[in-house]
Amino acid sequence: MMESYLKAPKEERNGFKDKERLAKIHDLPCVVCFTKGIEQKTKTIAHHSIGGGLGLKVSDRKTCALCDWHHTRGEKGEAIHETPLHEWEEKYFTQDELIELTNKMLENNN
Repeated sequence: MMESYLKAPKEERNGFKDKERLAKIHDLPCVVCFTKGIEQKTKTIAHHSIGGGLGLKVSDRKTCALCDWHHTRGEKGEAIHETPLHEWEEKYFTQDELIELTNKMLENNN
């Protein structure tokens, strides 16, 4: 059977797991804290891009390094999950930019 050329690569599809990437992200600083010169106060976690759909998480390749504060624990305007997404992205970075910056940090960390 021929595979569709329109289908995203396996690594980009919803539900793809990459435990090695997630482990490396935990060793990175928060993208927002690092790029904005903010002293990071909480640990770094891997944040999955919003919008997986169909009951699946997005691919682990679409994760970025955020501290707990910028992920869920910060007040409105600081945490991505406590602020309307368009407001948070206007203040900091779009999710695609976060992922791109995380990828660059991972490359430089090797």
